[in-house]
Amino acid sequence: MNPILWFLWWCAGADGDLLADCRSQKEKHKYAAIGASVLLTTACAVLSGGYAFYTIFKDPTQALLLGLFWGLFIFNMDRLILITTHKEEKISFQQIGMGATRIMVALLIAVVVAKPLELKIFEKPILAYLAQENAQIALEIKKELNEGMPEIVELESKNQGLEKSLLEKEKNRDSLCNESIKEAEGISGTGKEGKGPVYAEKQAICLKQEEELKALRSQIEPQLAQNRQQISQLQAQKDQQFQTVKNARERADDMITQLNVLEKIAKNNPAIAHASHAISLLFIIIDTAPIFAKLLAKRGPYDVMLQQLEEEENLRVKGEREYFPTKLNDEQKLERNFYKDSIESAYKSPEMETVKNELSQKIVKGTRKKYKLGRKKRNFIDFLSSCLGNMFDFFSKKKSGSFGQNSTTNSPQSVKKFKISRPKASGSSVK
Repeated sequence: MNPILWFLWWCAGADGDLLADCRSQKEKHKYAAIGASVLLTTACAVLSGGYAFYTIFKDPTQALLLGLFWGLFIFNMDRLILITTHKEEKISFQQIGMGATRIMVALLIAVVVAKPLELKIFEKPILAYLAQENAQIALEIKKELNEGMPEIVELESKNQGLEKSLLEKEKNRDSLCNESIKEAEGISGTGKEGKGPVYAEKQAICLKQEEELKALRSQIEPQLAQNRQQISQLQAQKDQQFQTVKNARERADDMITQLNVLEKIAKNNPAIAHASHAISLLFIIIDTAPIFAKLLAKRGPYDVMLQQLEEEENLRVKGEREYFPTKLNDEQKLERNFYKDSIESAYKSPEMETVKNELSQKIVKGTRKKYKLGRKKRNFIDFLSSCLGNMFDFFSKKKSGSFGQNSTTNSPQSVKKFKISRPKASGSSVK
């Protein structure tokens, strides 16, 4: 038997030994195709799962291992669905319900497998849309940060005003100094060349403006430096906040974000929407094709052989369940009867008679000892009670006075009346 064909049958959830005994080549090819479909779904699951886990962990090794695990899970689920799906002789409502449940599970598996592959196929449009969206968000963030830091605008406005006043002062100085130069050259003013009194007056005004400019510059430049330092600090804080938000947006390329972007792109681009639906439909067909092949195809020889084998196995198990309790009860009865006969034969044996006689003699001897000891105790108790009774009679008569009348005579007869006598035993002693 070809091992590849055997492996495909195993992937399809078929009994290889039973299918090998089937004479129908159509049945063998059908289950080989079903097994190939399961393997194709598994391969797609490995690829989609690996890509999905790579977008999460950014590690190729982890993505490969988890992708293989995901593919094995999908393979096991598909094989389980096929193993539990049988083609019955008559279609019942129970079979329809079970088939619908398995088809729903297969649809869910197909969608889960297809979505990561869709993200990989439409990766470029998704990344382009994310870049455009991030740029727009960056502009909005800058605007919000500028609105949240009005101090920068105020300080820049102050610097502009100070620089403007300084520039105007420089222009005024330059203008006055140019007039003094022109006066010396005879270009303007009196029109006489040389440094006359008018030149001296204009030159004095120029020098005065120069001094005022130096004083103004010494006053303004520290303020400008201080304002520029504050602006730099605030700008650094703003840039840091902007960079933090920008980096967070650029790193927001997880699977959920990509799925949202794919949905937005599909709404605006019908071609991408149709392609996405076609990919999902393709995987749905691939994953549900084996189930429909088993449910909608005619009942074949393999189905008949499998049902017959299952019925024989059920009858065998049922017979064993009925046979073993009866056999166990019979064995228990035989064992109880054996123990009973053994005890009776042992009880009637001569050895048991000897043991019974010895045991009876021991019991009789023990009873005699107990009886003698009890008899002695009873004699002592009778003697003690008789003494106490005589003493009670003696003191009673003495109290009534009868004893006082005869006390003077001290006759031996009166003494004999109160002589305490030892009680006699009421019966013969036991030997």
